[in-house]
Amino acid sequence: RTLNDTVRVINDNRLSLRKSINFYPLVKGTLLHRIFQNKKKIFVDNLTDQVSGWIEGNTKQNWELYRADRNEIVLEERLFQQVDQIFQSYNQRLAKLFNYLNKRNQQNLPIPKWEKTTSLTVLIYQIDPARYWEPFKGLRRYMLQELNDLLYGSNYILKDEKAQIIITKTKN
Repeated sequence: RTLNDTVRVINDNRLSLRKSINFYPLVKGTLLHRIFQNKKKIFVDNLTDQVSGWIEGNTKQNWELYRADRNEIVLEERLFQQVDQIFQSYNQRLAKLFNYLNKRNQQNLPIPKWEKTTSLTVLIYQIDPARYWEPFKGLRRYMLQELNDLLYGSNYILKDEKAQIIITKTKN
């Protein structure tokens, strides 16, 4: 049976998500996208930790249907737009620099660009081509500081993973 909805865990460590032979205890505030049900097992995507797997047991007492309120959605959209603007700004700077260097040195080096992938609670920006993450560490420090300043006080955190910058929603 297809479910296709989102629930929020309301009790700590009463449910576990099983992926292969591993069990992941679920804490209060974890968001789960329920995909389908097979008998008493439900297949979910853990939107908080990006793990998919099965949940069994007494689920109804341990989660509630999740619907973001309109204010939360508007604030997140505004925050995401500001994050996008920061990455666009750095993309423009890199394009300007590489256009200048390519012209000056009569080369045709690919212009690095931050590209975005998203899900409900995660933004992933990856530099393409990935080999450019190393030479631009200094520039990244400025960008990361700008992003940290923007995210300060929100319910999002930043992870710097070499060629990727990942912004995830924290657990409530």
